[in-house]
Amino acid sequence: MTNYREILRMNSLGFNKTEIAQSLHCSRTTVRAVIRLAEEQNLQYPLPEGMSDKDLYDTLYPTASGKMKYKMPDYEHVYKELQRDGVTLDLLWREYVDECRLVHIAVFPGQQGNNSRPVRATTGGQRAACKLHAIMVSYNCF
Repeated sequence: MTNYREILRMNSLGFNKTEIAQSLHCSRTTVRAVIRLAEEQNLQYPLPEGMSDKDLYDTLYPTASGKMKYKMPDYEHVYKELQRDGVTLDLLWREYVDECRLVHIAVFPGQQGNNSRPVRATTGGQRAACKLHAIMVSYNCF
């Protein structure tokens, strides 16, 4: 694990980024990023008293400390909708994405793919629901 406190301490002592990286067995990119983030947050060594390593990490990376909220697809609804003629996985995916945007929650990671063929109950609605799940799992968030 990266020792952010030590990176800031060595930087304050005048060590260059290469020396800090070699000493702490991390990349120069990491050292550069930590120093830049500390400057953006107006953090200098010595750090404020009582600041734990977790507090330091949360200060440097505020969005990383909070868990991303995802809205899981309602697979029962997906299965029922796929029973109807003319309903496609693409249509259901778009409805799901729109619903997520309305409530400001991240879309569950998956990949939409190109599946505009209507899926009928006779073609295996359960298989289609499983396929939608696989699509959603491999989706790259936008």
